[in-house]
Amino acid sequence: KTFGVKDFFSHNKTTFNQRWIRYIYLANKIINFDLDKDNCVWLDIGSYYGGLQSIIKKYKPKWRIALVDFHHQLCRSYIYLKTEFPETKHILPDEIENFNSLKELPKGSFIYIPVSDYSKISNMNVNLFTNFFSFGEMRKEVFLNYIKSDVYENSEITYLVNRFVSAPFFEKTYDSQLNIIDYLSLKRNLQYFDIFPIHYYFVNKRLILNRKFYRNLSSPYFEMVTVK
Repeated sequence: KTFGVKDFFSHNKTTFNQRWIRYIYLANKIINFDLDKDNCVWLDIGSYYGGLQSIIKKYKPKWRIALVDFHHQLCRSYIYLKTEFPETKHILPDEIENFNSLKELPKGSFIYIPVSDYSKISNMNVNLFTNFFSFGEMRKEVFLNYIKSDVYENSEITYLVNRFVSAPFFEKTYDSQLNIIDYLSLKRNLQYFDIFPIHYYFVNKRLILNRKFYRNLSSPYFEMVTVK
């Protein structure tokens, strides 16, 4: 169920939309990572309303799941996840300082971390660090604040999906100079790299040279898995 969604497809009595196809693909990858099923801490940057978290929760009920996003997005995710999992422990931003480590969180809990409080957990340890799409939308100095943090560099696994080029010269999609080279790290070993298949053939209506028309994405997306 996705509350409030009006545009969706239907096939063999199953309804779905493009966002949930993406979530299912990502969830399948995450579920099959070699991570402890009972003691994993998963930190996701840019969680939106928690749709992907809701899928993982059903397969990995004991994982501790940390969501980092803007306040209004965390409000959305709290409402959605609290509705889906009312018996689960939901830890709000004003409770972050009660924990010296994310591994101290109750098993199976959610914790909601505003981007302004990221520094409070940036030196903690996690098993899985993820970001899907939003790194490529950030200015470089903001991006480096995440990718140079201890929590990223020391995580057991990182899984990223982002644009090869954030702002191609012919369409400055985002106020960012990031490209694939910025994601490479000498401190981590590349385990998997490929074109992200979801949305690869997606076209949407955009204005270029004062003409609005259906066009392909200005930059494809990569998916990359690294290990410590």
